[in-house]
Amino acid sequence: MTESPHLAFSFHPKWLSLTGSAEAFLRPLQEAGMEAVEFTLHPHDSDWAAFPPLISECQRLGLRCHFHLPYLDPYNIAGFSDDARENIEALYRPAVSLARRFAQRNDSPPTLVMHGAHAANRTSQQLVQDTVVFVEWLLAQNPRWLVAVENLPRDPALVKIGTEHRHLIDVSKALAVSRVGICWDMGHDVRLGFTHPPEEEFLRRVIHVHVHDLNAKGVDHHPLIYGRVPYRSWLPLLVQRGFAGCITLEVSGYHLGHEGLESVHALLVGSLQRLKGCCAVS
Repeated sequence: MTESPHLAFSFHPKWLSLTGSAEAFLRPLQEAGMEAVEFTLHPHDSDWAAFPPLISECQRLGLRCHFHLPYLDPYNIAGFSDDARENIEALYRPAVSLARRFAQRNDSPPTLVMHGAHAANRTSQQLVQDTVVFVEWLLAQNPRWLVAVENLPRDPALVKIGTEHRHLIDVSKALAVSRVGICWDMGHDVRLGFTHPPEEEFLRRVIHVHVHDLNAKGVDHHPLIYGRVPYRSWLPLLVQRGFAGCITLEVSGYHLGHEGLESVHALLVGSLQRLKGCCAVS
């Protein structure tokens, strides 16, 4: 039988304010089918020192760990293929080093999710090249991990790699290695105005998925309660094509900060169960 995708949750030390214990927070999610966690690594985060022990604890609990590179300012890889490479390497090295350290302890290759380059003063072709060369650098840092470049919402002031599906296909084709592919963020596609699934060439290159919902105002990264993201019809398209990667429930804790632990667990467990129902392999 073909291997099924595995489910993950985007985890952060701040979630522990509800329980004080990673195990107490994560156990109900594991019982609902979650097998992995994904950490967004921002070295400027006030909780940065809490990430290594939390990642260790998740691995002790038997969870695979995936990683998302930083993307908030000043993190941007524009110019990496030109004279900005040295400074950009130095900027990203703390996050890359932490991901590399814990990738060695995973029982399977982790995914490193990243955003492509963005700028107001570079063409999409230049930014694609920046992204390709940066991914080449990442691949040289660890022989095990997979690199997934994410589709992104638009910003009218910037050219951003990822706002068009073709950008991500071009990056993947330029590198032409199985360790590089696309992170398909389904909520971002809805924000981009897509009502139909991507083209076949895009789907074949997806190696990692982010799923979250949008509320009535179009704000994303909510639990799967509004029905505005068509994951129920989109996920089976990947499974039918043999996708066996990670599907991350990417929920912002800021949207649930007013909820108690019982309500948070109910929302997250319900979301994971909905995802699990879309991923069965026959």
